Amino acid sequence: MSLFVTLVLLVIVMMLGITGAMMGNSQYKIAGNLQFENVAFNLAETAAAAAQLNTNFNDAGFTTYNATGKAYLYPIADPPVDPFAIGWTDANSFAVGGNDSERYIVQRIATNIRYPDDMMTGSHQTSCNRQDVYRITARGVAATGTVKFVQTTFSAPTSSPRC
Repeated sequence: MSLFVTLVLLVIVMMLGITGAMMGNSQYKIAGNLQFENVAFNLAETAAAAAQLNTNFNDAGFTTYNATGKAYLYPIADPPVDPFAIGWTDANSFAVGGNDSERYIVQRIATNIRYPDDMMTGSHQTSCNRQDVYRITARGVAATGTVKFVQTTFSAPTSSPRC
């Protein structure tokens, strides 16, 4: 009888050990996935920052869409560009430094907006405080294929203010 009880306890302890090992492996995978999500998010943030620094916001691409020129610049559209529906290729987005894991598009969403005088400071101040507003959508892709999007709005002095 004691042999039987010992064998049952041994089987129970063995099953607990296997369950613990499997749970530990799951936790390891979850931690890895979170790390890749953070990498993808950081790549998307980098692409958004690059868009703000490198885009000429007075470009004609914001007036008329040019698929053969600067396909990543979009004029005001209704409905706006859907970042989940486009393919994120050279035909419709810009790869930062030629790196496909960091891409962005820029869409003008409003033009010739007048801001109150006290909101405008420094180099953005114009004589009549007219601004164009843009939506920057950036996409980051980690090595495992994890994708994250970052959207931000940005205003720049309008190229032809109507005061």
